[in-house]
Amino acid sequence: MQNSAALLGWGAEQSHILTGGGLLQHRSMLGTDFTDGCLPHYHLRRGSSREAFRAWLEADLRSTLIVGAWSRPLFAGGWSESTAEDTEAFNVQTPSVFVDIRVPTRRPTRRFREAYRNHSELSDEDLRILARQHCFAGYSLPDPVPTTNEVQRFTRHHVIDWNYHPTRPRMHPNRWFVQLKPDGSSFKELSTVRDAQGVPVYMERWARREPQLDQTRFLALRRAAAGGRDGVLVVVGRHFALAIDRDYSSLCSLLEAPDASRYSKSSCTQSSCSESVTALTMSTTHSEQLQWRRPSDRRLASGGRSGPGRRQQETCRGRLPLAGGQLWGALPSIQVEYRAEYGTLA
Repeated sequence: MQNSAALLGWGAEQSHILTGGGLLQHRSMLGTDFTDGCLPHYHLRRGSSREAFRAWLEADLRSTLIVGAWSRPLFAGGWSESTAEDTEAFNVQTPSVFVDIRVPTRRPTRRFREAYRNHSELSDEDLRILARQHCFAGYSLPDPVPTTNEVQRFTRHHVIDWNYHPTRPRMHPNRWFVQLKPDGSSFKELSTVRDAQGVPVYMERWARREPQLDQTRFLALRRAAAGGRDGVLVVVGRHFALAIDRDYSSLCSLLEAPDASRYSKSSCTQSSCSESVTALTMSTTHSEQLQWRRPSDRRLASGGRSGPGRRQQETCRGRLPLAGGQLWGALPSIQVEYRAEYGTLA
């Protein structure tokens, strides 16, 4: 029971750190410190993310500063800390698009997978434990003019977010400064909100994942609007992350079913979330098996600008410019039309 209580409190503890123990809400106000267009779910709620992303790409509002695959050794704020001992974080970032996955290390995912054939066999408490996870994906929008090459402010806009609820969207921006280590092996994510002493209310330190080979090469794909549930795939070097949005229609069916009384709304939501995270966390274990090759699809390789750090952007179908059987195993359900970004840094 003690382990269960600790696991169920994981999300609350992560939130406590992120907000600096509640300081973020008190020291950052809508209309004074930010506009509603800066909020993470602004475009998600309005259905305008595709138009916004396309406009940002065409204006070349991107940054190569933190392109890579990252783990998180330290997350600190509000006099609390989280490390790799309690949370596995997997953050894959191209010059524009990202997928960020966070799962508590003590969650008995393997035991659940081996003990039950499907989620309907899990108890309410099992579902609540299995739902201790967070995944979000979208666009990391940099400020047009950074202070220096090592200090850049980003605002993340989410198109997939398993913490998103239409009636309770996040009311503060996902906005932070980056301080890059000179050799590029690590960076600090520093909250733009400060306490009374001018200290960021939270800090995350990110470190490059091994292998670091080819982390100058990147690819970002998003499922087309007509493709059903939204999906984002990002590849950097030998690492990739795949995020697929939850199935809201299945959730609604559960809540409207004749025997819906046997489900709580929370357990239905958690079941919907945990269905998707299995593919995500399994996909990351195969990241080292990716191999890059030259694009063989002319439609994907045409129309973009070439050169260090430049994007090539094209609507494409079918094959992608990389090989690797483990990746293809995760793709059949989202092989439709995408908007793509890919290239090689200097």
